[in-house]
Amino acid sequence: MSNKTAGNLLKATIGVSLFTIASKVFGFIREALVAAYYGSNSATDAYFLAQNMPKMLFPAMCNSLSAAFLSIYVSKSVQESDLEGDKFASKALTVSGMIAILLSVIGIIFAQWIVPVFAPGFDAETALIATKLTKIVMLSFILLMSQCMFAAILNARKLFVRVQLGSILLNVVIIASIFMFGDRKDVAILTWATVIGHTCQNILLFIFARKRFKFSMPKNLFDSDVKRMLRLAVPILLGNSVYQINNIVDKNLASNLGEGAVSALSYSGTLNLLVVAVFITSLTTVLYPTLTRNAAEGNTDEYSSNLLNSISMIGIVIIPISIITFIFSDDIVRIVYERGEFDPEATRLTSAALKYYALGFVFTGVREMMIKGFYARENSKTPMINGIIAVGVNIVASVILSRYMGIAGIALGTAISGLLAAVLLLISMRRDLESVRISDKKKSLLSMLAAGIVCTGVLIGVDKLLISFSDMGTLGTLLRFVAAIVVGGGAYVAVLMLTKCEEVTMIAKYAKKMLSKFKGKKAE
Repeated sequence: MSNKTAGNLLKATIGVSLFTIASKVFGFIREALVAAYYGSNSATDAYFLAQNMPKMLFPAMCNSLSAAFLSIYVSKSVQESDLEGDKFASKALTVSGMIAILLSVIGIIFAQWIVPVFAPGFDAETALIATKLTKIVMLSFILLMSQCMFAAILNARKLFVRVQLGSILLNVVIIASIFMFGDRKDVAILTWATVIGHTCQNILLFIFARKRFKFSMPKNLFDSDVKRMLRLAVPILLGNSVYQINNIVDKNLASNLGEGAVSALSYSGTLNLLVVAVFITSLTTVLYPTLTRNAAEGNTDEYSSNLLNSISMIGIVIIPISIITFIFSDDIVRIVYERGEFDPEATRLTSAALKYYALGFVFTGVREMMIKGFYARENSKTPMINGIIAVGVNIVASVILSRYMGIAGIALGTAISGLLAAVLLLISMRRDLESVRISDKKKSLLSMLAAGIVCTGVLIGVDKLLISFSDMGTLGTLLRFVAAIVVGGGAYVAVLMLTKCEEVTMIAKYAKKMLSKFKGKKAE
């Protein structure tokens, strides 16, 4: 990876990360308001189940089509022309829209039979509420599909930030509805607000995407390019579906662990997804079009370099976050959620799951990066096969561990699955492409290991030294957590610099260069 390429990728990743953080801040405000106004009870269990229903049933379809679409869209634009790429995009949008409408109708019709499958532990009243809310939420699936496709177009054009603006708008709409109607504690109003938010988000992304490609009414929908997209999407769909099956099993297991367990799993899942979205998805989103372009141009060396450096960057960033989250999970949940109807027992449940989700942060990052690497080469079968194996292990582990550890066992099963998936994908990529050698990053890996050990020791010391701060309420807990980030993070970075980690050196040089440019412009 050249310094120029690394700098551009780093700049784009930072931009996406910052806007993702802004989006997630709004998302946390939304979640905190839901927790404060509605609490953690059977009604919120029904809401969260319904809210996640399209994500459990159909995101595999959305993600598979958008991932396959982006790969072919970039390839056609590179190998042929932007015009041909736009013609293909028009056909792909039309076909995906038709599929979304069909699935949405099916979801509404069969909602009363679908809900008991996902949450057999719900009593009759909670199941009825969940069914009504699910029918409302199913309307938004059409919007979710088009959002994914518009986002793929914007990402292919390297206009990453615009996608995050849509997410911010979604959260703003929901937050406004909670302030206006939250006192009624009617989860149906909250559900409708979510659908309206998705509508507004979809309109904004459409406006952004429409400016970047020329839509034309397709004459022959199912031509060779669309068929190629569908062939590539099917293994992605099957691979993503097994992960959704795992989510279904998780919700199923949680519904049998008592009132509030499903909500606690959802709240901790939101915190888990924060790390994934801000640090992992940001990097994979930025790199995917680049990897696809490398593959389309036949530039194997650049492809391998980009992939390996990205895996290293994921490790460098995620390791300290994982350690901090594991040790200070109680503090994190208390700061974010514990107010109003969200009591200490809800904090205990949510923290227990978050702690073990943290163990899988790094593995999730490597897995997602490797999956994108395979998709860029239009190889969707390998991630599918490895995903099926990993999810099978996940389900077995979650079922067994939940019997002994409760909700924490479900999260630990997910972490174990992430480790297995990452290892399998790395082995498969090495067999597929000899130039991708993880051993080339041996020095960086050793630096990360040393830094992680030191960071853990320092954070354990901070935890014991400032334990009394937890008795000072939210402010004391916040001060303790900030101290952990500053001291633990500082120790981690110091070790990386002392061991002269290649990626940290590269980042430092880029930051110094940008600072020099900024000072130069300021002087002018």
